[in-house]
Amino acid sequence: MSVISKELDEDQIEIQANSVRSAISELVNMCVYSLNEAFASQDKIRKNITNLEQLLNSITHMPDAPNFQSGIENINRLKARVGELQKRIHALDARFSDLEKNIVQ
Repeated sequence: MSVISKELDEDQIEIQANSVRSAISELVNMCVYSLNEAFASQDKIRKNITNLEQLLNSITHMPDAPNFQSGIENINRLKARVGELQKRIHALDARFSDLEKNIVQ
């Protein structure tokens, strides 16, 4: 009887371990998906900033316009923020990659 009981306990432990692995894997997949969305958003922001820069460069003949300089300053601030977001996203991506490698092992 104790051998059967021990086998059942081992089976239950294996089932629980598989359940935990599955839950962790699902969570990592959700995080990877979120990171991919963040990268896509980051690319959209970068493209919008590039478009804004091009528009501002096209009106260089109007440097005395009231909002010209503040527009350039706003774009530079946005570029800095995007750079900070990129660093954070890349750091998160590296952390999740490490986590994913550990889970696969």
